[in-house]
Amino acid sequence: MNIKDEILKGITVLYVEDELIPRETLARFLSRRVAKVYTASSGREGLKLFKEKISKIDLVLTDILMPDMNGLQMAEEMRKLRDDLPIIIITAHSEVLYLMKAIEMDIDGYILKPVDYERLVNTMYKVVLRNQQNNFALHVANELNNLLKPISDFISLASQKISKEDELYESLQNAVMSIKALDSFIYSLSVKDDDL
Repeated sequence: MNIKDEILKGITVLYVEDELIPRETLARFLSRRVAKVYTASSGREGLKLFKEKISKIDLVLTDILMPDMNGLQMAEEMRKLRDDLPIIIITAHSEVLYLMKAIEMDIDGYILKPVDYERLVNTMYKVVLRNQQNNFALHVANELNNLLKPISDFISLASQKISKEDELYESLQNAVMSIKALDSFIYSLSVKDDDL
């Protein structure tokens, strides 16, 4: 099993499509490649299912034009609940208006129907891998922050107790500068591009 297959085999997908035959066909295809596939036939049903399974869903695939709530509206509501949620649009509509809205929402992928399965699998892999890397970077940043806080507090306290003429004082100031630089780097790991 290659790395792409291994990563995809570990994810749970929510696929939202109002047309029965395309939904069942793609869901069967996906079920052979991912751990679990949930399906919904409308935006409202997809949003409801997402709320029920919020911590289990790793990726959302959705059509745009659906009754009662379109895919972009649904995606917007989902992102309010989980801003790190990867979303790929699968649609027959290539209109600029939809594409611009998808870009504005920072949608992770846009696949046109009829679905090229190889392209879909590659897009899913890239999106999931990027999301896992971002989550890992955030975890590392938090762990480093937890380690640096006591060190920084100790150096600050030690600096107050040592005279500026003492050679140790300059070493402590250099350590403070190094920690500030490392702290800036850690902050950059934990901030999303749209937060800048």
